[in-house]
Amino acid sequence: MSHDDDLKSSLLDGKEEGSQSGGLRDSLYNLLGIQLKDKKDFGKGKKGYKAPSDEEAGGYEAPKEFVYSHGLTSQEAQRLLDLYGPNELPDVKTPKWLIFLQQLWQPMPIMIWLAAIIEAAIENFPDMGILLFIQFANASIGFYEITKAGDAVDALKNSLKPKATVKRDGKWIEINAVYVVPGDLVLLARGGAIPAD
Repeated sequence: MSHDDDLKSSLLDGKEEGSQSGGLRDSLYNLLGIQLKDKKDFGKGKKGYKAPSDEEAGGYEAPKEFVYSHGLTSQEAQRLLDLYGPNELPDVKTPKWLIFLQQLWQPMPIMIWLAAIIEAAIENFPDMGILLFIQFANASIGFYEITKAGDAVDALKNSLKPKATVKRDGKWIEINAVYVVPGDLVLLARGGAIPAD
């Protein structure tokens, strides 16, 4: 029998392991926040897990710090929204001028800049002009494609605003999920998204 099997059987059978007298089991209960009214072991004498009966399950108590929510008032929700901010991930936007400059400073554009500098050094200005035209034309096309894709993503985000059903002022109401705050009582339905960012 391996050490893991010994450990499992001692946890499930309530046997003492060394001098700990079930200390590991009690530590696991404490870690998981499970408190027993009496210290009887639900799986005693059995190998493997045995689900507790309804009478035995009555031995569990909710941790003392757990508070059941009955929903918030509109004033509490507004105060918490001011305190914690909206329920959304921060939206980091790159300025459009920086997007354009990034198109001019990539590996291929750097090679075109070097070629344009060489053409200027040998005083071949028509070729330098062609290279600069190619450089700015490529940057403009890249800038247009990137900003067009970014605008499409923003439009999609705006059309898919998530909703949440919360209890406010004693009534279930549907709100924009951005306004969900800590302490809200949220109604979840099968297949619904959890409105928490």
